[in-house]
Amino acid sequence: MILQFASDGNLQEYLRKNFVKLQWIDKLNIAKEIVNGLLFLHDNSIIHRNLHSKNVLIHRGQIKITDFSLTKQIDEVSLSSKSNIHGMLAYIDPECLFVPKYERNKKSDIYSLGVILWEISSGRPPYESSESNLLYFQAIQGVMEEPIEGTPLKYVELYKQCWDQIPSLRPETKLVHEMSSHLIESVQNLDLVEIASFDDSSSLNKYENDIKSRKKASSLDWDLSCKNIGPNKKINKLVEEMNLV
Repeated sequence: MILQFASDGNLQEYLRKNFVKLQWIDKLNIAKEIVNGLLFLHDNSIIHRNLHSKNVLIHRGQIKITDFSLTKQIDEVSLSSKSNIHGMLAYIDPECLFVPKYERNKKSDIYSLGVILWEISSGRPPYESSESNLLYFQAIQGVMEEPIEGTPLKYVELYKQCWDQIPSLRPETKLVHEMSSHLIESVQNLDLVEIASFDDSSSLNKYENDIKSRKKASSLDWDLSCKNIGPNKKINKLVEEMNLV
């Protein structure tokens, strides 16, 4: 395999170095390019399965999705390895953490994309200060990062839909592409874009309440204590199995 040199490093590095000078149109364009790449993969029946900000490279302004070591064609997904816990925990579909032999799918990539979209809005990796054990509990309980003040509400709604704890409620890649395109058009046309504010969070609160209601109605079991294996032992086992990159 031949890897092309990326002059601006990976997305995580790029945001850390350049975030203060990025305008929202720049952030939206980065997000859109990542969505374009993921749409191309999904249109060709390819699931990435390990999407995170260190696997997104930037070279002369061009976005490139890399690291296809866990990538599979859709008809090969059933041949996945014994452990579902591969990759960076903060970006992993929670279904992989508590559903035995869960087969990652397009909606798993969409979850990872949602986390990356939040990262683009914040300039920092998700759960940067959390320990692995705590992060595991946060992930399976649906405790996500808070919106960053000044973020367009439509963008917040987009990444929240992507990281929905219920896979079937996450949008299709094509819809994410359409929504991100519309956001860019709104900014380019100087439309008034409603932004998230800590002083006026009614829209966000309404969205959060809707998420909670749907969680209660779902058949997912969020209680680890019902398992025969104790939570601490289970966490330690999962942490050992993780292939952090």
